[in-house]
Amino acid sequence: MKLAELLKEEKDRINVYAIILDCSAPYYSENSDKYICTLKIIDESVNSGLTGKHLPEFLTVTMFAKTAGELPRPTKIGSVIRIHRGQTKKNKAAFQMNCDVNIKGAWVLFDPTDSVTPLAKSGKSYTFIATDKTALKDIRAFGKKYFAENALKSISLAKAAKDKPTDFDALCIALEIKAKKGVTRVTLCDANKVAKLYLQNSREIFFNPHEVVRLRSANYEDGSDDHLKFSDYSNIMRVSVESKSAKALLDEVKGKKVSEEVKKALRFYTTNVPDSQAVSKILDPRKQTKPVQLKELISGEVTKSGQRFFRVNAKVIEIGPKDPQDWLCVVEKKTEKRYEVSYRRL
Repeated sequence: MKLAELLKEEKDRINVYAIILDCSAPYYSENSDKYICTLKIIDESVNSGLTGKHLPEFLTVTMFAKTAGELPRPTKIGSVIRIHRGQTKKNKAAFQMNCDVNIKGAWVLFDPTDSVTPLAKSGKSYTFIATDKTALKDIRAFGKKYFAENALKSISLAKAAKDKPTDFDALCIALEIKAKKGVTRVTLCDANKVAKLYLQNSREIFFNPHEVVRLRSANYEDGSDDHLKFSDYSNIMRVSVESKSAKALLDEVKGKKVSEEVKKALRFYTTNVPDSQAVSKILDPRKQTKPVQLKELISGEVTKSGQRFFRVNAKVIEIGPKDPQDWLCVVEKKTEKRYEVSYRRL
């Protein structure tokens, strides 16, 4: 069912595939005595661009659950969500969709680019037939075209610091993520300003330094123009480098109009990586093995064929232990027991 059909009258037991334009973090609502997250979703019938026609910009969805873990947590703008057995309700002059996973509603979350294996889902199982595969392929094609041609709505960090709006959205580059004493400090920048966002360590981080992210419902700390804070419902999501918004921001920070503050921060937080060096040797029987993506190994999708050996092209973003003295490999000659260098996170 297309989203535009849901804006005319109240409907029940709705099944849709849609692109996530925005999503709050799960938060507790005293009014409903449940956890809630709100999403803005689009498809080719409801969006703010592409067709040239005047269409609603998005459809608002409110998800309900008894626990926060039962609600979707998309980490990327443009993720695909499938909603089953939702219902539309008229709220004042507009229609919105509700989905309560503890009554009859259900959802499945997919990556925006590939794989039919879901990232997450409500409940223990879900159905997925040939028509679902086609619907997933079609909505992904729409999402790719939409974000390549349409910019995400946002406000610059400098303008937000000046005007102090309530709950502003901003597009930024994450420069550094540092956890200390129960708080994670995320250093962010756009073309004209650097700011620091402070999050409780209980909040999961789903992005890495130097990725483009979008802040949803951020605020500046009282009396500060460089310290950001989040509310319970605030969120931060990754933005694809292939999108119009990310490309524009990355071009801006490389341009002549970028502020000296940002130039200095980019130099400080950017590691100069030398030319690629070979750190492993591929044995003759493995030379013809086609490289696979890390997420395909993690999901187990590529292991279903029975293949035992795989090649991966990956970038190292962290090496541990952090103390170089711990990198030594010690061998006990009698037992031949080896103490290897440890590693984590590719």
